[in-house]
Amino acid sequence: MTGWQQVPLGNVLHLDLDKVAVNPATDYEMVGVLSFGRGLFHREFVNGSSTSYKTFYRLGAKHIVMMSAFRLGRRTCTVKR
Repeated sequence: MTGWQQVPLGNVLHLDLDKVAVNPATDYEMVGVLSFGRGLFHREFVNGSSTSYKTFYRLGAKHIVMMSAFRLGRRTCTVKR
């Protein structure tokens, strides 16, 4: 690819984690990440009273989602419409 300069992602992106405290009375719409860059998929709703997680991460329209082998324990993001 001519004309493209390779730079670290940190030079063009910044980490923007929108933490949401889990409320036992709230239903959260969840998403999963497909492998090999195939995108996101909708998952089941999770009620705050049925999870042991204390926080979720809200996904916004301008967020980029990347799968990381080192963060497989993190719960997938909630969707903000």
